[in-house]
Amino acid sequence: MLKQMETKLTGHYRYALRDWRFGLLICVLLLISFPALSEQGLSTKISSYSVKIFNRQLQQAQAGDATAQLETAQRFESGKGTERDIAQAFAWYYKAAEQGLSEAQYKLATMLEAGIGTKKNLPQAQRWYGKSAAQNYALAVARMAFLGNAQRKAKIKAAEKDKARQEARAQAALEAKHKAQQKAKAALATKRKDEQAAKSRRLAEQARRDRALQLQQQLAAEQQVKKQKQSVESEVAAIAKTIAARPDQQKTLDLLRQSNWLSSDVDVDFLPSPLSRCVRQGMQLSCFSQEREVLSEQSNVRYMAQSTVKVTAPGIVTISYRYQVTRVRDNNNRLEPHHGPNHPLPKKGWQNTFAYQCRLVINNALECHDGSNRRITFTRNTSTTAAR
Repeated sequence: MLKQMETKLTGHYRYALRDWRFGLLICVLLLISFPALSEQGLSTKISSYSVKIFNRQLQQAQAGDATAQLETAQRFESGKGTERDIAQAFAWYYKAAEQGLSEAQYKLATMLEAGIGTKKNLPQAQRWYGKSAAQNYALAVARMAFLGNAQRKAKIKAAEKDKARQEARAQAALEAKHKAQQKAKAALATKRKDEQAAKSRRLAEQARRDRALQLQQQLAAEQQVKKQKQSVESEVAAIAKTIAARPDQQKTLDLLRQSNWLSSDVDVDFLPSPLSRCVRQGMQLSCFSQEREVLSEQSNVRYMAQSTVKVTAPGIVTISYRYQVTRVRDNNNRLEPHHGPNHPLPKKGWQNTFAYQCRLVINNALECHDGSNRRITFTRNTSTTAAR
């Protein structure tokens, strides 16, 4: 019985002890959190008060109060009562400085010197330092003195560097002059030696050329006589061959009709070729080309050609043709240019007639000329058959 009571008392004591510790922990937590909560409330009040002060100063600054403009700039720079904005701080410092506040002039100069809130501009910074120092603002006076000393030191250092560079250039120029003189002397000696050797070689070469020229003149005279004789014989043989090979009018017309004719390896559109269709009428051919579109004089031209090919004597042919243009468009750089001795002009309708006098020559080619004595040769394409 006593043991059971002792156990119960001990158990109640443990529970009581545990509850006491729990209460103590709660008290400690409350004591710790109270200052933080109090500080947070105080901070909120201070922040709200700073915003009110900033807004009041901003209104005064906007109304033109120089002191308010300075304080507004300081708050924008520190972020008290508003968001930190360096560009706005620079702008309000500038307005206050314009109204003659020495502190604002000094702050504006420091920002211009360091490039804070604006582009770095040392001349402008010195100007505002000077204005502030003129009002005996101590920091500006000290900064002006520092900058003056720095500039003087920089000038002295630059002068010393410039002097050293000039001396180095003078020394280098003297050494270069000496080397150039030595080099000129050596070059002159070499030149005289080379001139003497060249003179000896020229004399020997001239003697050799004189001997060779004499032999060459003798051989040239003999070859000229021989060549003249061969030329006369070749001309006589060519004339005889041409006369023997010249066909009659009928054969000439058949040769023209059954051939594909080229100019500079390109099909001709006014003679029998894959580009035209020709009809025989007596001793002449009437030809009409297919309608096609080509590039001519930087324009797209759709045209057809009409021609008459007439055999006037054995081996003698007269060709006359003209173009009819049906459409002209701007160049689209996709068409091939027109090939031939003459081209259709970029204007609609029938165009001027072109005429050629031609004769069959060796290898059955047509050698032609127009009224301006311009010579053109048309050749046969033996690998294809003309369109009938």
